[in-house]
Amino acid sequence: MNGPTWSAWTPVLALAVVGMVAWGCTSPREDYQPEQPIPFSHKIHAGDLKVECRYCHVSVEEGRHSSIPSGNICMNCHSAVGKDKDGVIKLTKYYEEKRPVPWIKVHDLPDFAYFNHSRHVAQGFDCEKCHGKVEEQEVVRLTQRFNMGWCIECHRDPDPARPDLKGPTDCTICHR
Repeated sequence: MNGPTWSAWTPVLALAVVGMVAWGCTSPREDYQPEQPIPFSHKIHAGDLKVECRYCHVSVEEGRHSSIPSGNICMNCHSAVGKDKDGVIKLTKYYEEKRPVPWIKVHDLPDFAYFNHSRHVAQGFDCEKCHGKVEEQEVVRLTQRFNMGWCIECHRDPDPARPDLKGPTDCTICHR
């Protein structure tokens, strides 16, 4: 026999199954809502005040990742507004000590999945498509588990009104 036998592939398949099970057991559940080091209301900022997502998450249009806002971004407003609120007092302390706020990521992908925010934003996708209605959330929570089936479904059939948004389904696009 010239090719690998079934028994040669058994360890590879077993490892793949174990990896998928581990990811399924450890990935955040829908409704994951970690307590942040500073209380932050997307409902107030994005909802009531209508602050655009891109104002705080500045790299979303140019970069692969959507940045978590730095203290500089927050202090653009909070050096003058809400200075007496507990959260802003904490924020100011981080800012003055030149330390980043240790925000806990809510929306995260595993290292083996490649995703480019800027490509999706440039195509016209609303942040809400993946992140839910954060403008209605006092505390941001995971409203959609990002798994391969969900991504593939969107790539194949993104929006009946926008068939031009169909994405590639080649494995190497997301798995590099």
